[in-house]
Amino acid sequence: MRFVATAPDAESLVMNSRRRQALALAGAALCCGFETAFASVDLLKTPARRSALATRAMLLGIAISGRRLVAVGERGVILWSDDAGQSWTQASVPVSVTLVAVTFSDARNVWAVGHDGAVLHSVDGGQQWSLQFDGDSANAAVLAKRKAALQDARSDEDKKSAASALADLQESLGFGPSRPMLDVFFSDSQQGWVVGAFGQVFRTRDGGGHWSYEGDALPNPDGLHCNRVVRLPDGSLAIAAEGGKLFRTRDDGRNWQLQDTGYTGQLYGALPGGAPGVLVAYGFAGHILRSVDDGQRWQEMPSPTKTSLIGGLKLADGRLLVVDRARRVVASDDDGASWRLVANEPGRPLGGVAPGLVDQRLAVVGIGGVSWLGLKGSS
Repeated sequence: MRFVATAPDAESLVMNSRRRQALALAGAALCCGFETAFASVDLLKTPARRSALATRAMLLGIAISGRRLVAVGERGVILWSDDAGQSWTQASVPVSVTLVAVTFSDARNVWAVGHDGAVLHSVDGGQQWSLQFDGDSANAAVLAKRKAALQDARSDEDKKSAASALADLQESLGFGPSRPMLDVFFSDSQQGWVVGAFGQVFRTRDGGGHWSYEGDALPNPDGLHCNRVVRLPDGSLAIAAEGGKLFRTRDDGRNWQLQDTGYTGQLYGALPGGAPGVLVAYGFAGHILRSVDDGQRWQEMPSPTKTSLIGGLKLADGRLLVVDRARRVVASDDDGASWRLVANEPGRPLGGVAPGLVDQRLAVVGIGGVSWLGLKGSS
């Protein structure tokens, strides 16, 4: 099973970022005459370096609340803007891991997630950050859940399955806090979910004070990567995953259903249509899938792009927009039944897309920081 980062089809953006960070830090130490070992660099305990060049960093996620924008990226860089992106200020961040996704629950509370299982929280709209959760805590939470499952197993088959799951986990613990979180969603300042590589799913009911492991509740025995988590208009929660799979819960996580699109590649997001029961999923190499019966059956739609689709949004007028890594924007005016190209602006590859428009423009992030896409052909 291949690891794919939050920025789809963007291995050049993310895949080796943790390695590059560690090498850069180790190299800097050696140049200064220190003999710091490579393995001693703990990016979860190394504050992000303040730099005048931070606005040009590789960024992978961006969120909006009113006129406040927050963008996150490589080496723990977080930027915030109070003037709709005209100027940016670097935030104070306690880690140097790559951050790949960010979300607001309200104007004050913001969460960001990234490599080594990092979950960060800000209570001032993204200016100051604290580390709430990390890969070590995640490993401990999964270990406790797996041990409890083995103890509670009654049948021989259940005991065998629980023992196998526990053994698999124990074998991977030697790699430390290595599994990244890939997305985060909060419905309010208390209720939140984070998802990540190898089937990671965690939730909090107290604003991140405590996180519980929920991954084993999903019908995901192969540990498929969970790439994006979204709330749909009917109140259900959907996780877009590897293998063309959507995982869906309609009862706040007590039960999960598998919705298989029939596509076998990565899904990187899902959008609701305007009509009841219409869903759109998108992903690797420009694939767009559509369901008109609430996810029971799916049809692949003709797509104007063959480049991986990294983000999408539904506009107030009902139009659907999806953006690919090469800065193309495709739109649908008919609940995803047909798609057309509405923007094609050359530039550096993208890693993330804002969840809404700012002054009728779309904020995007990638190599070189924040940039903007116009939507001249979308009206």
